[in-house]
Amino acid sequence: MPVVSLQGAIIKLSRLPAALLICCLLSIGSALAAQDTGPEAINGDARSEAPASGTGLFQSPGGDLQARAWAYSCATCHGAGHSPTAGIPTLAGMPTDDIVKAMLAYASGERPGLLKRQISRGYDEAMLRRIGKWYENLPRDQGGQP
Repeated sequence: MPVVSLQGAIIKLSRLPAALLICCLLSIGSALAAQDTGPEAINGDARSEAPASGTGLFQSPGGDLQARAWAYSCATCHGAGHSPTAGIPTLAGMPTDDIVKAMLAYASGERPGLLKRQISRGYDEAMLRRIGKWYENLPRDQGGQP
């Protein structure tokens, strides 16, 4: 019987349909990606905050690892320290209130944007505030848009 062992969890493949197995592995992968994997974690001295070194999303100014994980979806278009695409604003260093206000306007339909509306509706105001705080504390990279 094929067996998969991942982070100490043993999964017997014969008992799970393929679709469920894929969902489980994707969930585990997402959870692992959100964890701190810096040198402290490897050496067994993991902390609740990510290391202060690094750039962009890998820097943890506020130590809110959940907000960092949520912010990854924003970074796809907005980048980490600066927006890689003209016309898409840089979020790093932007005030929390500006980010929250914009996302609530997208969620309500007050601001147009099909993709942004769908994304913003997945977060409540408290979550948006945590994401906004995360971005506000990130330094803008050189070359970031004003």
